[in-house]
Amino acid sequence: MNKKKVNAVRVIFLDIDGVLNTIRAHKKTEQEHAERVSLPCSLRIRWDADCIQNLNELIRITGAQIVLSSAWRSGYERGKENKAIRRAEQLMKEQGVTGKVIGITYDLSLLNANFNRGDEIKEWLKRHKNLKIKRYIILDDDCDFNKSQLRHHVKTNYENGLDWNKAKEALHLLMANDKAHPQDRKDKL
Repeated sequence: MNKKKVNAVRVIFLDIDGVLNTIRAHKKTEQEHAERVSLPCSLRIRWDADCIQNLNELIRITGAQIVLSSAWRSGYERGKENKAIRRAEQLMKEQGVTGKVIGITYDLSLLNANFNRGDEIKEWLKRHKNLKIKRYIILDDDCDFNKSQLRHHVKTNYENGLDWNKAKEALHLLMANDKAHPQDRKDKL
């Protein structure tokens, strides 16, 4: 019997506002807004180029894949995950994100106001237990996570988003205990 080897994956649960969409990006967008009115909303709102560059480098070094856990997933219907993933990938590509989107968390607050983003991540992990997840991190400017998830959380802020220091923190969490830890590699973040 031939068994398929399942590769371990690293996952980034990605919020957008406060991680890639920052105050700095808003100020720049406001200046350009008059010229961009005719463009679709996703192109009128430009995310922070430095934060996107940091995320892309983090993905390049770690091979991590993205699960969107942001309010930007709105309009996502249960049972139509593939369609939502394609839409999220298109949005990410339009903004310059190079990573692969492998999922979107359900907005459980629609079912019960007591659910938080941590519950949504827990539910996604449970639904995708067939994936061999080596490590995961949560990039988010909020702290509404379960206690056991806090060690995976890299807390950003709306002003600076995924800046250089937060990207290094994320890298450390994604690569902890790896033989090929980036501190020993030439392609450091």
